[in-house]
Amino acid sequence: MVSGAGIGAAGEEVAPDVRVALLASHSEVAPESDAVLALRLDLPPDFHSYWISPGASGMPMAVVWGGEHVRAIGPINWPLPRKTEEAGDIHYIYEGQVVLAAPLRIPAHARPGNRISVEVKVEMLVCKDACHLVTNTARLDLPVAAMGRLTDHDPFGGQLYPSTEAPPFATAWDWSEQEACLKVKGVKAKEQVDFYPLPSRNVIGTPTITRSDDGVTFAFPITFAPERGFLPGCLVAMDHRGRQRRAWLLENSNPSPPTATAVPPIRP
Repeated sequence: MVSGAGIGAAGEEVAPDVRVALLASHSEVAPESDAVLALRLDLPPDFHSYWISPGASGMPMAVVWGGEHVRAIGPINWPLPRKTEEAGDIHYIYEGQVVLAAPLRIPAHARPGNRISVEVKVEMLVCKDACHLVTNTARLDLPVAAMGRLTDHDPFGGQLYPSTEAPPFATAWDWSEQEACLKVKGVKAKEQVDFYPLPSRNVIGTPTITRSDDGVTFAFPITFAPERGFLPGCLVAMDHRGRQRRAWLLENSNPSPPTATAVPPIRP
């Protein structure tokens, strides 16, 4: 399907076509081996969709796996979105090409000469001047061989995935009745640090950010907090120009040891 959007006869924005492709780290997989699925989404120019945590408005992207081997697919590793702010409202969006990564464990009973079939359905809100609910599907048939083989190209190129390793900063949460504060210490003078909250049962507002000589504090106002003590999210660091971004996944109050999450393989 070719991406694109246009203007209808009445001057209204036409719902965009979003290309969806299901790729993998391997062109062939072996029994009892591991591969990584690459769900590639190509958004038309000037359109955007939303991260799993959209922010003040929008809709989180929904991914539903299907096929005979759906139980062999692990949790998605979402690439880092772009943070935008308008009139005090924060949003986390995807633009251009986005590649979601998910681990795939090849079962022991897979036989060389057969195929591992995976299907996926994606539902997303895609916006420009107006927003459109877009649904698309894709399928992948991976050949099974005695020996696995990596693909000749990197399907994850250009994406930044949060690391599950402990960040190089000291982090601590401080909760009160009115707010939840994340304190980050050990930040270099020319380094910027941000925090992108992930979905949780807690309802929070836009944080007040206070910077000091060696750190930053994010104070989130609390509306409803049945899970007090911690907010899951991504800790994001960049240089003073907002470039060279790095990110770490914080899924509990103690970020070490790391949590097992799908990470694209390093190319040889």
